[in-house]
Amino acid sequence: MVEHLEKPVRALFVAGLNLGTKKSGADQFLDCLKQYEPEAIYLIGDMLAYREWKSSFSWPQAHNDIVQKLLRQARRGAKVLYIPGDRDGFMRHYGDTELGGIKLVNDAVHHAADGKQFFVTHGDAFDLVAPSLGILAKMGARAVAVAVGISSIIEIVARRLGLFVHGQTYGATPDRETHFVDSFAAIAISAARAENFDGIICGHLPHAESRIIGQQRFFSTGDWRTKPSALVEHLDGQFEFIGVGQPVFRTA
Repeated sequence: MVEHLEKPVRALFVAGLNLGTKKSGADQFLDCLKQYEPEAIYLIGDMLAYREWKSSFSWPQAHNDIVQKLLRQARRGAKVLYIPGDRDGFMRHYGDTELGGIKLVNDAVHHAADGKQFFVTHGDAFDLVAPSLGILAKMGARAVAVAVGISSIIEIVARRLGLFVHGQTYGATPDRETHFVDSFAAIAISAARAENFDGIICGHLPHAESRIIGQQRFFSTGDWRTKPSALVEHLDGQFEFIGVGQPVFRTA
């Protein structure tokens, strides 16, 4: 009998698993967790599809297995961070807390092997700002950061009122989708640059993305339920998208 060995990696980033729904891709993600032994795991939002539970709730054994696997990783010494998104935004009410070794934070900083610092956030705060990229770009990175902060406040207020304000500008047509992703990435990089980060890693977008804008790197893990993909940083500092099937990207 051949023993299955998990591959050690520095970090695993994933978003959009949407636990609590029938089409979460939980089985595939569980297989992914069994393949890797990360030093740090970043759960970048929409891990729980809370907004969908009222109309359709499903919690099969695979969802329990994922939770237990993450808790086991934390007990082994892995840093496991849960950064809420728009679908599980209610978790943001709890602030910086720890649940069985899983730390709940609104955002985080990842220190890559080469010393670069990446801002890690879900990214829904960029939704309302992206359509105004042209105006904000003329005002500078600090103006972008302020706009993103205001967007975050709007999201908090709207959530308390039972309203959903994010994701409304995405994907009406292929052209609009491309334009929105371009604007989203540019806004995200501007926000990271304003805080002197070397790049940003977020979720929120349906598909995985990797770009270099100026001198900064933009990563989106994609949404696991839409198209299973996650981002790993290997021990040598190389980043790679993984998922069901073959890897779709690896840094040079």
